[in-house]
Amino acid sequence: GKPATADEILSKMKKLHEKGDKSLKPDTVCYSSVLDAYARLGGDDAAFRAEELIHEMEDIYNNGDNDVKPNTQSYRSVITALGRSKQPRAAEKAEQILDEMIYISSHGARDLAPNTIVYNTVIDAFARSKTVSKAYRAELLLERMLEESKEGNLSIRPDTITFNTVINAAARSVYGDSIVRNEAYLIGLNAFKVIFFVYIDLPHD
Repeated sequence: GKPATADEILSKMKKLHEKGDKSLKPDTVCYSSVLDAYARLGGDDAAFRAEELIHEMEDIYNNGDNDVKPNTQSYRSVITALGRSKQPRAAEKAEQILDEMIYISSHGARDLAPNTIVYNTVIDAFARSKTVSKAYRAELLLERMLEESKEGNLSIRPDTITFNTVINAAARSVYGDSIVRNEAYLIGLNAFKVIFFVYIDLPHD
């Protein structure tokens, strides 16, 4: 498949570069292209490989090579790959990456600050997961976005995709007891109402 081919090309570039061919040095774009291919493919193997590649990028970058610095797209691809897998705790891993991006961006690397698309991707990972509290976890992320948006951080302002994904997480909450499912129903209903009654009050550009 395309991801495997792209990954193989990346591996060949790394080997040739190690042998002295400076023109074939893999950079962020090369790695991100492979990560994007795995994100589109989906599945457990794709998610595992995406995690391996992002850790490899982080190690190379932390050793002083700025050409392989992970960017927002790199992390979003890994989050997408996790969301499209059936890995245990895949959604929780996706949220950990989100938190890592927040931490890194708050310590100087502002270009890694997560945006609405990244948040939506994490919420979608929960919606697709078997996490019992998926609706609650999705709602917490939405509330964080709403709160920060009202404080002026418009880069994570919720959009219709955000609300629809939270509703989707609630609708897919078939795990857990009746209390959990009832809570999920209320979360979905609230998100539906917010689209019409609260979202319109958010500051717009």
